[in-house]
Amino acid sequence: PVVPSTVSLEMRATVAEIPLPYTQGCVNCIYDPSSLAKILSYLTKSKSLKESMVVTISNSGEGTSADSIIDNDERTFWLSDRQLWFKAGYPTVEISLKNKEEIEGLILTSISGTRKPKELRVHRNGDLIEFDVQTIDEKRSLVLFKNTRIIERVAFTIHSTYGSDSPGIAEIDVIPKGFGDIDVKMVDRLENFP
Repeated sequence: PVVPSTVSLEMRATVAEIPLPYTQGCVNCIYDPSSLAKILSYLTKSKSLKESMVVTISNSGEGTSADSIIDNDERTFWLSDRQLWFKAGYPTVEISLKNKEEIEGLILTSISGTRKPKELRVHRNGDLIEFDVQTIDEKRSLVLFKNTRIIERVAFTIHSTYGSDSPGIAEIDVIPKGFGDIDVKMVDRLENFP
């Protein structure tokens, strides 16, 4: 018999594409392991969906663009054209995904409490769908669809804001299937203060 004198071994590992320190352990944190695992899964899936999103908006104020609301930077934003807004030119935001996905809702982050959307109409493939809006904080709203929807394209039209000024959105995030009950404030705390 022949005995090999060398052995070659190739190993590979992958880590979810969540920036450090999320892939590190949670030392002295307030999260129980199951909620931490759910939040990390949510962040991974949501980020993946956001990377596949294309956004178009019916009207934009000068110097703002639709891409600003999916760039993961709340310092960049989209504003509705004020002149059109005050002439009842309600802006429609359309989100297209690369593939059909089951989505439970959206998180809208506005640039201020006065520019936060108050009254919306949500459409999927041109059909009006039922939804609930929950306030997360002064700038953010959770738009939960009554039923999980398989979506390739969803649009919402903003009919009013809390301050009656034209709407301004800093970010939009999608809520993937299985995460309709995610604690957005805990997600925010983990993202910003791990």
